[in-house]
Amino acid sequence: MQNENQFFLELLEEGSTTISNLLLSHYKELGLSDQEMMLIIHLLYYQGKGNSFPAVTELERRMTLNTEEMMRLLQRLVRQNYIRIDEKKDEVTGILSEVYNLTPLYQKLIHLMIHQYQKQQIEIRQQEKKEEVINIFQTFEQEFGRPLSPMEIEMINTWIDQDHYSIELIHYALKEAVFSNKLSFRYIDKILFEWQRKNLKTVDQIKLHLKKFREKQPTIKNQPFEEKKEYPEFEFYNWLENDES
Repeated sequence: MQNENQFFLELLEEGSTTISNLLLSHYKELGLSDQEMMLIIHLLYYQGKGNSFPAVTELERRMTLNTEEMMRLLQRLVRQNYIRIDEKKDEVTGILSEVYNLTPLYQKLIHLMIHQYQKQQIEIRQQEKKEEVINIFQTFEQEFGRPLSPMEIEMINTWIDQDHYSIELIHYALKEAVFSNKLSFRYIDKILFEWQRKNLKTVDQIKLHLKKFREKQPTIKNQPFEEKKEYPEFEFYNWLENDES
């Protein structure tokens, strides 16, 4: 009975090996084969047991590889910078020993995760831009009260793809045309060109430009009170003084 108790006690003391789920999910993307990943798992097992440099014969007993295959696998992991062999000095005895260092593997995993995150963010931004483009077409149709013609659609695409006006700026130019009571693509195009000529690339820059313009205007005394409009930023400024449209 004592022998059975000791046997089960040893099984319980065997413990478990902690493996990153990220590593298990992405080792193939890192360029590791199934055998190489299994070897790394065994290295992690031995590290957990306090053996940071298990002998090839110990690893052989756990895998279906002979000595030559095992050595070739370890050499490839070192050569491809998945693992590193470092020297460690015992603080008590001063004896130097070799250890398998898995830090390079984790660094590769971090770089992979960063790359995938950046790729994901680019895809999200691209999708958002597609939605913004769809929305701007819908906004134009709502303001004009009709479907856009092919030429008008092409003009909006030109503003976006060739002139590189932001969706926000195009939307703001449309508002300017609406509140100036000059709702035409010709007028909107001239406004956008004028903003570009004045190097006004954001809505905030346009608002600041308008604010500075108004501050320079003389104050008219005894002017009758007028109800505040919903969009005061469009008041008292004609971007195209000679425009007759």
